[in-house]
Amino acid sequence: MANKFYIVPNVRSKSASIKESSGIEFLCPTNTVMTGRWHKGDENGQTQYEYATLKAIDEYGNIVQAKIEVTDIRWSSELKESSGSGFQAPSNRVIVGRWHKGDENGRTKYATAVVKADGVIAQATNEITSASFKESSGTWFITDSRRVIVGRVHKGDENGKTFYISAELIIDSSIKEPAPEGTMIVPYVRNTSETFKESNSDFICPPNMVMTGRSHTGDENGPTIYQYASLKAINAKGEMIMGTITVEDIKWEEVQKESSGLGFDAEVNRVIVGRKHFNDENAPTQYATGIVKFNGYPTYISQYTVSEAQKETSGWFYSGDKQVITARHHYGDENGYTYYGLGTIYCQKQLPANKLPFDVVVSLEQKEEDFPMVPSDFIILSRFRHHIPNGNDSGYDKNKKQFVFGNDQSSNFYNIPLDVINDRYSREKHKRLFNLRPHDSMSLNNDGYFIQPFDNLRGDTKPNGKVPVYVHILEYLNVYGIKETYVDIWLFFGYNRVELLAHQGDWEHLMVKVIDNKIQGAWLSQHTSFGFHQVPMRYRSSNELEISNVNGREQLTIYCARGTHALYSTYGDHVHLDILGVPVGIDHTTRSGYKWKVTDFMETLSIQPWKLFAGAWGEVGNSADSTGPLGPWYKRFNFWYENKIILSNIQ
Repeated sequence: MANKFYIVPNVRSKSASIKESSGIEFLCPTNTVMTGRWHKGDENGQTQYEYATLKAIDEYGNIVQAKIEVTDIRWSSELKESSGSGFQAPSNRVIVGRWHKGDENGRTKYATAVVKADGVIAQATNEITSASFKESSGTWFITDSRRVIVGRVHKGDENGKTFYISAELIIDSSIKEPAPEGTMIVPYVRNTSETFKESNSDFICPPNMVMTGRSHTGDENGPTIYQYASLKAINAKGEMIMGTITVEDIKWEEVQKESSGLGFDAEVNRVIVGRKHFNDENAPTQYATGIVKFNGYPTYISQYTVSEAQKETSGWFYSGDKQVITARHHYGDENGYTYYGLGTIYCQKQLPANKLPFDVVVSLEQKEEDFPMVPSDFIILSRFRHHIPNGNDSGYDKNKKQFVFGNDQSSNFYNIPLDVINDRYSREKHKRLFNLRPHDSMSLNNDGYFIQPFDNLRGDTKPNGKVPVYVHILEYLNVYGIKETYVDIWLFFGYNRVELLAHQGDWEHLMVKVIDNKIQGAWLSQHTSFGFHQVPMRYRSSNELEISNVNGREQLTIYCARGTHALYSTYGDHVHLDILGVPVGIDHTTRSGYKWKVTDFMETLSIQPWKLFAGAWGEVGNSADSTGPLGPWYKRFNFWYENKIILSNIQ
């Protein structure tokens, strides 16, 4: 048998028609898999399935002799057909059956299986999502010549939209059994390195080990020690699972100035395994990263977070029991602060598939230095403070569980529990439109509350798959009875360096208008404006959106300005402020910067544990414009409508 080849559809056949609502199970014949589906009409209409035998081919399309089996058939739990949550087969499994009973509010379940060639399990990889279909249209979905069905999503009734997820099947004879569902890879036996002089530090973990800690004391001539660990696989009960764990594809990454705060962030699913630093804090630092595999299968890192900040000279930092190090940021000299990025390794993907009918890419400016970050990480690295006008601000002491006057920066003033911060909002319904942000024109009082990080935070330089955006979806029927969907997408940055009015914390957003699963336009935040941009007509104008077709899906590209993070539909220079016709504020956007595909990692705004905080995300400036912003829950599209009040009735 060849070392590496593909399992692809061979002979395709169609099933007999089944009444969609009948509750009759369809299961592919022995050693075949599902490759297509057709449905016409409502729940009383007919459904057909396409299934296919399988064959093995090499990368050139030549037949490879192998015994192909479709085994270990399992039915999923039932789900509501119209929910929009859809179904995706677990890792390295394919769909081989489906059952549905009732109308769009009825229940659906799927049968999945593994495909083997000469006893070796095929990996399902290179997934693509189809264009959407009107469920009742009688349109066949059929996979391409190399893929099989691994997922399906439907929302609404028979007039709603359906799309499919398909994947390639690859065989690598060196790969063993995959890990059971829910398996984590965690540090096992921890060891410490020899002691290095920081200004001459060059360390890489032994084979198949990862970095889990570091100690440094003194200045650049002081000692540095690294902690590294072997790895083990455990199930949800903490029981060890046997298998081969390797750390592969080791590479030294780009260098960064040690003291800049930009630090180093490993790409998603990569871990830090080495570090080099020479000379003082103004010199560059370089990191080595690798990919962890279990029995040859790649792993996935989730639950990204950061440590609390600590003085660089304070000694040891260790990752948690289930965490590995994925990033490190340092600000200033040896008396400055350092924090680490952390993640947990899983053997299956943890991020849900994008259920929107489109994708959004935010193109960061080529020279950007203030990157997106997770709001809860911003809180971990901050103090929670009560602003006293013309007085001394106080800070929340999590040990004493109260505010204490003064500017104490001890560790007990940082990383305040989210429930404490989320508790600061107006509980009086008729005053819900008002907030607690200092200097805000809608502030309830002269004082207020704010979250203040230890420095101007630079964010995650490689946010794909690690930094989520926060989505609020609204649906309305317009005057013609047509459903309009508004997808409000919020992005968070640690710092905004707009001219003269720079401030910590930066919430930006775009709102996409969708009808019949097609983008109709989008509003983009630009400083104090939120302008509408149309979809391109025959010839695209400078104010129209850039929309392309990628794998049968619309992809909207937005350009994010350097430093200010204002969002534009085109790249180039944009004047956002002029005085007597003289431009004094210019936003710079480029096409060649980092491409942040924000729709790959979305979370629901309404369930965030910090959403109700009605103070400032950043320190207090001399005015509202230079003070950290209000959070998105109080700026979302329908907030004012939901909280209508008569201002004259407010005392």
